[in-house]
Amino acid sequence: MILNNTITIPSINCTTDYSTFKFHPLNRPVNETHVKSLIESMKQDYLFTLITVNEKNEICDGQHRYYAIRELNLPLFYVVINGYGEEEMKRLNTNNTNWTNDDYLRCFIKQENPHYVKYKEFKQKYSLNHSDSQKILKWKHQRSYTNDFKNGKFKIESYERACDFMEKLLMIRPFYAGYKRTMFINAMMTLMGNKEFKFDEFIVKLQQQPTSLVNCIKSDTYIELVEKIYNYKRKDRVNLRFP
Repeated sequence: MILNNTITIPSINCTTDYSTFKFHPLNRPVNETHVKSLIESMKQDYLFTLITVNEKNEICDGQHRYYAIRELNLPLFYVVINGYGEEEMKRLNTNNTNWTNDDYLRCFIKQENPHYVKYKEFKQKYSLNHSDSQKILKWKHQRSYTNDFKNGKFKIESYERACDFMEKLLMIRPFYAGYKRTMFINAMMTLMGNKEFKFDEFIVKLQQQPTSLVNCIKSDTYIELVEKIYNYKRKDRVNLRFP
């Protein structure tokens, strides 16, 4: 800790009274596999490790290590940082590679963040992965929203537009099993922004060519393919690759 330009090093405590500690409301669900892995590692060699708690003895960092140490009845080393709460836990968790997007989602839903509540509803409704859920709800696929999501700063641009997009993708499902492939989603988001592209007309063309959509490696290749399908039997060909 740094106070008034002075580095204050908290003292290290040790105990085997595990009942002293509590769990903070933001503690993630216990990953039993991770705990078992830690137990096996500690059986072989109990390397020095610390857990961080606040003045209420709530575990802020090191929950899984706590469970493994308690299971093996080993001495538990810990430091007390007064004032550690939600903000500090979020920062610790952001830098903790063991936390998954599901952990962050649960954390911010516990804080009743409305964007994360709707995010979960959307993701579950359409069975999407986190990356695709984020870009559709933000309606941008040029960047990653991982850091915003982990920091609790993720905000949905338009829930209605995202749902409308997914309902359109569901109309494609009878013709193409890969309708939720990431590159296809990227391509369709680009096409939806092209004023020359009429989705209803595209569905008609798919009905005429029900096996024409195939897997592609790149979103640009998907757009090329969609343009070919879209121009099927058209006299006035439409350019969808260069809006």
